[in-house]
Amino acid sequence: MDADRFSPDASLPAMEPALKQALEQSSAPVVGFVGRLHPDKGIDTLFQALRICADRGAEAQLLIVGGDEGAHVDERIDGRQTSIPVHVTGFAADVRPTLREMDILVLPSRREGFPNVVLEAAAMTVPAIVSDATGCVDSVIDGETGVIVPVGDAERLANELMALLGNRGDRERLGSAARARVIAEFEPQRVWALHAQRWVA
Repeated sequence: MDADRFSPDASLPAMEPALKQALEQSSAPVVGFVGRLHPDKGIDTLFQALRICADRGAEAQLLIVGGDEGAHVDERIDGRQTSIPVHVTGFAADVRPTLREMDILVLPSRREGFPNVVLEAAAMTVPAIVSDATGCVDSVIDGETGVIVPVGDAERLANELMALLGNRGDRERLGSAARARVIAEFEPQRVWALHAQRWVA
């Protein structure tokens, strides 16, 4: 993980103007999802959780980055499965400009390898809420660099979202710790050194 390239202080390409304008129309925190929009990614759980948050009066907007591969996101939006603003970018070759706009990344996957996007967000000081699916659980330290919730538990996800949406200080604390962990454990030099130690051993 290149923590210099994925940095809140990095010089990044400009975001698409219409998307930037749409996000700036609201002061609500941005909940983000980055990845293939496939049912395995748990996007339905995210929509259910955000519906619960909205019903409880939480202010948020959802930014979805990724191509639809069977999650039928457009139908969910058209069917008003959530009452908060939803912005969908489609596939993005460079996710950094969108990550920088996010306050919280959510990855509620049902099954997952190791999710690089969580580390990319962490490097940009964006904390993540992830499911306890294999792979996801290794990408954050629960309560220190992010939050872990049970797979498919929309109510629990909503509770954790509500807590972070309402507390900027906690978001910043988790985000700072997440970036520090990326630098300490996932920078290329660190990873290469660990591999070298294993080969020598």
